[in-house]
Amino acid sequence: SSDAFLEEFKKADLIISKGQGNFETLDKTGANIFFLLMAKCEKIARELGVKHSDIVFAESKARTGKSNAVSKNQ
Repeated sequence: SSDAFLEEFKKADLIISKGQGNFETLDKTGANIFFLLMAKCEKIARELGVKHSDIVFAESKARTGKSNAVSKNQ
């Protein structure tokens, strides 16, 4: 159930999340999250400091105060 998921989410020391939608939803939650995604739009690419369509590995703002990202061009 979603209540069980939220309980586990809040207890997790570290979360690995896949997909741009998860980044857009979860980056500002304050949780300790690493994201794997493709920057599918210019807005997210700019926010992460990467190019459109780059494959990205990024830390959540909760870890660093900003979204740090490493990318690989396709």
